[in-house]
Amino acid sequence: QAMMRRNAAEELWSRYRLDESPNAWKDALVECLERVPQPMMEAIDMHYRQGLTGKEISHATNRSESDVWMLLHRARKRLRACIRGKLDHDK
Repeated sequence: QAMMRRNAAEELWSRYRLDESPNAWKDALVECLERVPQPMMEAIDMHYRQGLTGKEISHATNRSESDVWMLLHRARKRLRACIRGKLDHDK
C-alpha cells in the first residue's frame, strides 16, 4: 500500500512536471496520498501510474466508467485541497 502510494506520487509528480516546485509540494503530495481512501488510491494508481483508461479501470474494478471518472475527479479535488491546506499551514 505504502509503495503504491509513493509510486503514484512519483508518477503524478513527473507527469505534471512539478520538479520546478519547492520540495514542500512533493512532501505534501506524498502525505496527502496517505489520506486518500483505498478506492480512490486504486483509481489514481491505475490511471496515473499504470496508464489505464477510464474504460479499462471500469472493467478492472467493476464500476461504471462514469463512476471511475467521478472517483478520479474527487480524488484530485481532495488532493488539491489537502496540499493547499498543508502549504498554507506551513507559511
